[in-house]
Amino acid sequence: MEEDRQEIAKLGRRAGTAHRVHTWICRRPITTIQAIAQGLNVSEPTTIRCLHELTRLGLVRETTGLRRNRRYRYERYLAALNEGTQQPA
Repeated sequence: MEEDRQEIAKLGRRAGTAHRVHTWICRRPITTIQAIAQGLNVSEPTTIRCLHELTRLGLVRETTGLRRNRRYRYERYLAALNEGTQQPA
């Protein structure tokens, strides 16, 4: 996940809040905008901007396809957790 932090550091002014959002999704790899905003005490628009940047970097993925009540997944983290847990075919 250190590679992800290095990518986030390149975001400039938004890197500080993006790091906080990244830390949140490391602890809760499937989450919502509202949960992040409340948990970090930041506005929902700020959370949305950070998630947009993290999505653009390929770190998170929006899973619902909805305009409201979106869920985001931290794909790399979940892939690492699932590694080696698949049953043989």
